[in-house]
Amino acid sequence: MAQFCKIAGKVTNCTENCKTCLEEEAKVRDIKVGDKVRYIIEDSIEDKESGYYPPKGTIGVVIGIEDLDCPAPYHIQWPEGTTKWNGCWYVEKENIELV
Repeated sequence: MAQFCKIAGKVTNCTENCKTCLEEEAKVRDIKVGDKVRYIIEDSIEDKESGYYPPKGTIGVVIGIEDLDCPAPYHIQWPEGTTKWNGCWYVEKENIELV
């Protein structure tokens, strides 16, 4: 039954646990500093060996957003040991999804 959902901020066919609303919100809302994101790309062997990209499925935190016209505007802090150096790298929006 359609009802107003506080999470989505609109009328939805909400389930009792709001799972549907949360999934819909993650698809449409803009990524913000502090959001958790998942790396969703399976990189080439060369990219994996470079150490700049975490393994597919890794969850990190957005620590900055540059000009959205940049090719890779999202500055992500990945968990220690998943990338080289301090684990902070820029990625493209197509390479991540909200968690």
